[in-house]
Amino acid sequence: MPSKSQRVARAQAQMRRRLGIEPAPSPIVHATEKHYTVAEVAQLWAMSVWSVRRLFADVPGVLKIGQGKKTLYIPTGVLERVHQDLAA
Repeated sequence: MPSKSQRVARAQAQMRRRLGIEPAPSPIVHATEKHYTVAEVAQLWAMSVWSVRRLFADVPGVLKIGQGKKTLYIPTGVLERVHQDLAA
């Protein structure tokens, strides 16, 4: 069972999502965590590469490298946040 502080943090995050207030992701945390490629996420979630690319194209915290069709690198925290949003 989650602790009281975890339940409060989850409730606050849900309220922010409902109100459209998204906290800025911490670049320091994202820099040190594992980053997934679009193909890795597509395989994990049993989705097409195109669908994953479209899903994460404008998500804050995702690294976009290159010009034109950019290569996306998705940090673990962002992956978990999007998964929670989709599951809610």
